[in-house]
Amino acid sequence: MDLYNIVTSNDDQPPNDSSIDFVVFNNTNNINNDHSNTTELYYHLIKQPVGMILVLSFSYTIVFFLALLGNGSVVMAVFLDKSLHTPTNLFLVNLAVADVLVAIVCLPITLLNNIFTGKYYM
Repeated sequence: MDLYNIVTSNDDQPPNDSSIDFVVFNNTNNINNDHSNTTELYYHLIKQPVGMILVLSFSYTIVFFLALLGNGSVVMAVFLDKSLHTPTNLFLVNLAVADVLVAIVCLPITLLNNIFTGKYYM
């Protein structure tokens, strides 16, 4: 059974799970259950070459750890030194915590978006 028949079938019965291992797309857009061709499994989703994926991953990892290190040092410096407990410095701690949250939440999502869509937002 090909993909068109699977997608357009109107019967209410689920497919037989014993016959489906996993789907591998090859260059001719046919579906086969050949386990020897696993290198192309889901690689049609990635829009970047391997070199660019390595550069992006390395760059985002460096930015992530620098954001954690720099903002963590600001938070630790303000809370360990009592003379730095001023409203301005507490505001800077608030900004540092917000920047850590941005690094934790937004950087991985942006990296995956760049890898899978090929679009860069600056």
